[in-house]
Amino acid sequence: RKRYRDAAAAFTHERGESSGSAARFLDTLVRHDLMNEEDVPTQGSVRMRSQRERKAWAQNLLTVNLPLESGDEFQWQVQSPLRALQLAATEIPWFRSMLRDRLPANGGDVEALLYTDEVVPGDVLQPNPARRAYAFYMTLLNFGLLTQHPDSWLTMAVLRTSVAHAARSRLATCAPHLLRAWKPDLNEGGVLNLGEDDARWVRLRFIAVCADEAALAGLFGFRGAAGRKPCWLCRNLVARGAADQVAVDLPGGRWHSLANPYMRSFERNSDTDIWTGVDLLTAEQDNMSNAAFQDLQRNMGLHILEDSVVCNRDVREHLPPSTTCFDVLHNFHSGGIVAYEVFSFSRRLCELGISRADLATLVPRTFESARGERTLESLCAKLLDAYFGEKQWRIDGSTQQSILPLLHYWAVNFNGPQRAEMRAEFESLILLCERVVALSLLQFHQQDFMLDKLAALETAHHSKYCEAYGESAVRPKHHYTLHQTQQFRRYGAVLDTKACERKHQAMKEVVENQITRTTSFEFTVLSCLRFCEKQEQSKRPASWWQYTVQRKPQRADELRCPFQNVQVGSPLVWNLREGHLCMLLEELEETDETITLVGRRGVLKAEPAYCVCEWQLTAERISDTLKAGPQRWRPSRYWRKAGDSLLTIW
Repeated sequence: RKRYRDAAAAFTHERGESSGSAARFLDTLVRHDLMNEEDVPTQGSVRMRSQRERKAWAQNLLTVNLPLESGDEFQWQVQSPLRALQLAATEIPWFRSMLRDRLPANGGDVEALLYTDEVVPGDVLQPNPARRAYAFYMTLLNFGLLTQHPDSWLTMAVLRTSVAHAARSRLATCAPHLLRAWKPDLNEGGVLNLGEDDARWVRLRFIAVCADEAALAGLFGFRGAAGRKPCWLCRNLVARGAADQVAVDLPGGRWHSLANPYMRSFERNSDTDIWTGVDLLTAEQDNMSNAAFQDLQRNMGLHILEDSVVCNRDVREHLPPSTTCFDVLHNFHSGGIVAYEVFSFSRRLCELGISRADLATLVPRTFESARGERTLESLCAKLLDAYFGEKQWRIDGSTQQSILPLLHYWAVNFNGPQRAEMRAEFESLILLCERVVALSLLQFHQQDFMLDKLAALETAHHSKYCEAYGESAVRPKHHYTLHQTQQFRRYGAVLDTKACERKHQAMKEVVENQITRTTSFEFTVLSCLRFCEKQEQSKRPASWWQYTVQRKPQRADELRCPFQNVQVGSPLVWNLREGHLCMLLEELEETDETITLVGRRGVLKAEPAYCVCEWQLTAERISDTLKAGPQRWRPSRYWRKAGDSLLTIW
């Protein structure tokens, strides 16, 4: 019975499961004569075992005393970053081998990424605001493309939105108090034991805080998009409302609006500039009227908050303003520029006689993909009116990324009379699609010339969007997306947090299915998420984080890794500085040390649009051996083959 109890307790750590669901499963086994009734542990014993395991793990937690507006303190339990890495290395074999491979061989400073966002349990039609909470996740920049998978991110803390709003400086209170709790990991560092006589001293350094604009502004204590200075990184950018008071976008002028597409026009705020501004404002606060002081804060785009990280000299160097990272998901897809532009474009089409239902029918479905044709039907259905709100396209980022290649191909080839009347809108949509695919190429292949292409597309699309929809349609997110090129030059990677959105789904399931009251909410959710992470990470084989070949009967062989799957029969495309190359993958050759891709060579016949290519397949067989790091090829998103002719999209 003890073994059954321990197994049932482990089952309760699965996503969304509880002691009640474990008891129901055991009862089902008894009814089917697969288990003796006297061996069934009680539901209470399973619950107590699960709670003991969580309480034992809780010995590793830190307690942060968060000051509240009422004068009380809230005891907030959070994880230590180095301790979380050590637990993952001890319990998860593949995580341990990944750390051995990616950490400096002789130890040293390690660059870390921090992500935060608000999670709202429930669904769009019936959210549960009482259980809204902020989640904080961490990973290492050394993990490279593995940061695209949720299992590489570790949950550091959970805080109810109601508690954050009750804090003395709201969300801004969290950052300095978290950093003080993490000071030993950030100042002195610690030793990570990676097994087999491998111990390395590591000191963490946060180099990027990835989040949407609202979370970034709230965490740092800036005014953000709602203020006169919507971007705290750009000194001479002014919002639309304030642009009437100064001359903007004049040749040789200093002040620029959101409509300006040239990043070289903007003066960069350094960390010292912002800290100096904060210190000067703080010193002058007692010498000014409240109205004048508030107006000065608005002009500088700052909040002077006693608990904000920029106002606390003892910790602000650990999380300087320059760590701001405008992530891809929130600025392009989830309420970003793609969602706004597809909404505006489809609305213009409706005015000219092509409804969204017509558009869903016009988008081609005659392509092969790893998803299958039935999924293409469901994808195109996401263009119907039901998926559009009052201002934007309301579908998730992953679905948008799947539909955009098809929409891109349709926009390039559409020749109806509406095209002449919507010339600027069509050109803007095509440039937007090219911009998204260029960002994806840079994200996974990281070749320098792709960075130049992305920078050119950023400027071209921003200008064309203003021409098509007017400067009044430009939003702060259009400006934030212009920072992608600069961010890549700094981090050497495109930092996308779509993986963290998938972790949000786990948190929602935990809150909805396992949390019955809000007492000890933070500890209970954090412990459930930690054990859920452990369960899901433990299911991965030791070599999971590397490329592996999966061979199954009656299915095509498949090359797999956490961020990319490629089936035999798929076309691979090389975007090279000196030209393009295509391979129709026919075989995966595997030895103890290497994996080689073998297939037919494709010669480029035409490129009607960026990353929309027509190929002529030849009899020549070519091969490519996988290398460490990003590959130079990409699996095509959609393709169509007729004889020796091949069309690839993205």
